[in-house]
Amino acid sequence: MNQPMISQRKLLGIAGLGWLFDAMDVGMLSFLMAALQKDWNLTAEQVGWIGSVNSIGMAVGALVFGLLADRIGRKNVFIFTLLLFSLGSGLSALTTTLAAFLALRFLIGMGLGGELPV
Repeated sequence: MNQPMISQRKLLGIAGLGWLFDAMDVGMLSFLMAALQKDWNLTAEQVGWIGSVNSIGMAVGALVFGLLADRIGRKNVFIFTLLLFSLGSGLSALTTTLAAFLALRFLIGMGLGGELPV
């Protein structure tokens, strides 16, 4: 096989893994919200913010990173959005306050929102 074909398959595999983990995150969020509501004694409004802040982050990320990808290149922006998403997800597992969790969910949303258009 020639080198460009291997590179394209590698890129497709990396992009596919990125989408896989993004889909898992969105799917697990509904289960997490129910568990956090019980553990942190959250109101319905606070639980609603958990889902909403993720969507707001996605909108901001799609706009910012979509424009940035046109300027500096899709590969670097894609790597950065995956890194932002991964770090935010990992750190959110360690948080114990709603405010910190919401801030991290916003960053996770930015990473996810930026990854999709890139």
